[in-house]
Amino acid sequence: MLQLPAVVNARTKPVVLSLSTLYFLGLYLLTNRFHLGTPQLLPFSWVDSHAPFCGWTIWVYTSAYAGIMLGFWGSQDSRNINRLFYGFITLVTVSVTVFFFWPTTFPRADFPTPTGLDPLTHFAWEMTRTVDSPTNCFPSLHVSACFLVSFVYLHEQRKKGAFFLSWSTMVGASTLTTKQHYVADVISGLFLAIAIHWVFRAYVEIQDRPESRE
Repeated sequence: MLQLPAVVNARTKPVVLSLSTLYFLGLYLLTNRFHLGTPQLLPFSWVDSHAPFCGWTIWVYTSAYAGIMLGFWGSQDSRNINRLFYGFITLVTVSVTVFFFWPTTFPRADFPTPTGLDPLTHFAWEMTRTVDSPTNCFPSLHVSACFLVSFVYLHEQRKKGAFFLSWSTMVGASTLTTKQHYVADVISGLFLAIAIHWVFRAYVEIQDRPESRE
């Protein structure tokens, strides 16, 4: 068993959450603009070709950011939250490594912002597509991060676990209906989350400190 120190507790949680967010945003935005080689298109599957393009689902897609933070914040078990922290850092590191060395892209120009949207929804679309380029597709960090958070609650608060799993599934579907990802990105993101969660449950022991039980 790999032993790792408990760095997250009631006192350090705000700092750890802030630093984790900066780590994610910094590396994601970097590989979103700079990669080794030209980003490649992936072939459309039957699901990709038939998934509807739905304007309102941008809200489901963008809910991932707040949901991941709420999921992290809501965990009360010291070992669970520390495994989530280490798992999330691992997840981001693995994903951005793939983004940099084997970049992929989505033909988003074929799917311009939907028309007839209310001003707020239109703004959400414009902000999403301005900040996030059509690269960093495979695997979907949106999907993997949401499911990684959800899995924590399967060992802690089952009702919340069911809620977060349902929400993560909707986020995964929204990556297709907003034409941000291929179905291959969704599947690979899910399996990456499962693999990292399993490794940190099976092979990592958290050395709990007295203050981490606060």
